[in-house]
Amino acid sequence: MRYIIYSAIHSKHLVYETIYSIHTLRYYMKSFNEYKIIIYTNHADMFDKEFKKNNIDLKSNIYIEEVDNETVSKWIYDQYLARIKIYILKLFFDKYNADALFFDSDIFVLNKITPFFDHLDRSEFILYKTLDTAETIYSLASHKVAYYEKFYLFLLRTNGAIRHDHIYRHSGVIGLPLKYKNIIDDVMTLCNEMYNYTQYWGSEEIAFSCIFQNNNKISFADNIVNDFSNCQLLRLFLAYTFQIYLEHDKRRLNEYLKIYKLDILFLDKLCLRYDDILNFYHIFRSYIMGLELNAEKLYSNIGIFKTSDFDRYCILLDKFRNQLTIRCNPYVKSSIK
Repeated sequence: MRYIIYSAIHSKHLVYETIYSIHTLRYYMKSFNEYKIIIYTNHADMFDKEFKKNNIDLKSNIYIEEVDNETVSKWIYDQYLARIKIYILKLFFDKYNADALFFDSDIFVLNKITPFFDHLDRSEFILYKTLDTAETIYSLASHKVAYYEKFYLFLLRTNGAIRHDHIYRHSGVIGLPLKYKNIIDDVMTLCNEMYNYTQYWGSEEIAFSCIFQNNNKISFADNIVNDFSNCQLLRLFLAYTFQIYLEHDKRRLNEYLKIYKLDILFLDKLCLRYDDILNFYHIFRSYIMGLELNAEKLYSNIGIFKTSDFDRYCILLDKFRNQLTIRCNPYVKSSIK
């Protein structure tokens, strides 16, 4: 059995994000029966309510592990929320004793996740994407950049746990093989020491990155998943493609489209599928920025979307341009060239 772990603890909005994330996960699964999704939460009643209200048939493979509020308060006694996922992984190993694949609630899946389990089968670690290098931190600190000075002093105290050649990675995805389950204690220790000394919010990510690198190879996850942590518009488009609107997302989407003289009917004409979402997001952002809607120019600057299929991108862009023309939308009339 393969396990995928979520944490929806402390903030209630994580409940909605987790449900959206699970929908993206299912989209690329041929068989959902070989997976179990474990959600650790102190909002179990909210999950039940949202599943029922939206007729979401997900619960057969979902297991809610309730964490009481008193326990959560002990975990975050100093308001350092990032520490929660370390505790969640400890709970998971204690009960399930299996390879752990953890997703942040704002992760959305862009491809089949079977490569993750191939890495875990080889006892390799997984983290989301590269953030920075220890060498960069050392360099900034040596130039007396105030923000990094405490961090630099802490690095000198670690006796090699953090080295110059370490690379810091985002922990939005964590793959931790059962073989290495005991190192979660080392991660917790380094995280707590670093946060207590520096108050650096990324202490948990650095702890995972360094402890993992000291033990085995780390594989990246950013070619399979992405996140909408800093872009709620992407979350709204995701909700539209699945036709599952949680919280106030339908109203928010309508209000946002209205700013640009568009509406839900406009989106309907595009016949969007979930696997169009990144292409559409890029096209829509180009539109509201007033850029020329030229496929080659836009695609050459597509950034994180370069894995997209150019032909599909062109088809979607043509649909978008045609619908703007039909509506005689004045907002970006000059963009359609």
